[in-house]
Amino acid sequence: MGFQDLTISAYFAIFSERPDTNHSRRLECAVRGKSMLNKPAETGSRDTKKVLDVLLVLLGIAVLILKKHYSGPLEEIIHSYAGNVSVSFAVFFITKQLPIYPKCKRLMTVCLTLAVVELFELLDGFGVMTNVYDPIDLAANAAGILLALAVDTALSIRPQPETMT
Repeated sequence: MGFQDLTISAYFAIFSERPDTNHSRRLECAVRGKSMLNKPAETGSRDTKKVLDVLLVLLGIAVLILKKHYSGPLEEIIHSYAGNVSVSFAVFFITKQLPIYPKCKRLMTVCLTLAVVELFELLDGFGVMTNVYDPIDLAANAAGILLALAVDTALSIRPQPETMT
């Protein structure tokens, strides 16, 4: 136990009415930057994460809308498959909002998203939209989900706090 920990513990022992209460423990954990389970405190709030997810959904929709204006290298590929990649990307972040058990949230989000977009392809747009079947669309859908997973993982990595020695 370092000097800082001793100082914080002494502060709570002296100034807390009942240092053994749960309230006191929560306050101590908050000061030390840890959760009640001795994990680092979260750096972003749930609301911030939801706003970021909504922005990523809007990014996917923007790519879907703007792909028809693209002209340049690989134009035919962009026009054919960017829609699949961008919609799968957006659906991932929509699916992420479902109340899924936290320990397997990413895996379940990937599986549900893959099921939805692939069934959409295979069942001709669920009868709501006309869809031209192309086997490469299935791979483009998977690529969009993998891209979304990579972005989500990269955005959730928190830098490790520096320790004082």
